[in-house]
Amino acid sequence: AGSLALHDAGVPMPHGPVAGVAMGLLHNHIDPAKSILLTDILGVEDHYGDMDLKVAGTARAVTALQLDVKLRDGLPLPLLRRAIREAHAGLAPILGTLRGAWRTDDRTPRPSKHAPRVAHFWVSPIVHAVLSAPTPDAGFPGCDIHITPGDASALSDIAGGPADANDENAPPALASISAARVTVLARDLESLQGAAAGLAAMGSAVEVGRRYHGRVVSLVEHGAVVELGPGR
Repeated sequence: AGSLALHDAGVPMPHGPVAGVAMGLLHNHIDPAKSILLTDILGVEDHYGDMDLKVAGTARAVTALQLDVKLRDGLPLPLLRRAIREAHAGLAPILGTLRGAWRTDDRTPRPSKHAPRVAHFWVSPIVHAVLSAPTPDAGFPGCDIHITPGDASALSDIAGGPADANDENAPPALASISAARVTVLARDLESLQGAAAGLAAMGSAVEVGRRYHGRVVSLVEHGAVVELGPGR
């Protein structure tokens, strides 16, 4: 199930699916050669048996091992080798079933639109100030925002303009704030796209003659105060 979920999410798995099997042991203390190995054990066989060996791997190789033994003198190496060989052989039918549900049409895996996403954006000092406020006005559904201060002199904001913290036209409270790298942890592609659009809107200049959708926050003598976006 884990392999199929990762594959469906677009995670590259060049060696195909991974499966696992648990091996048990009924040890013959008189003649170890007559010990019985059990493949794909149940809980009762684990409880009364002498070993619980979990083997995971692909069709090409074993990729992970985990071993619990109850034998006072440990597990004889020849028996361990035999158990690993039999476990890997037991993976074949499981991997074959997984292969039957494996997509082979896409040579290059693409992340599913439902898969979580991570993206980084450089934002201007003004956007940095809004996002860094104790109670930030900016909120993007389905996303967590993390801010890392950066060097404004070498950056461009998300809208493509210069992110210059020393801009003479910037308010004094903002002139000392550097641009920042914003990391967006999104629940899915749609959430990431919404956050990217929101950051772009926050960083873009308001253009005369362009139509905007805003929220009327107050009425004053000369008209209305309209919020075009977080902090704007």
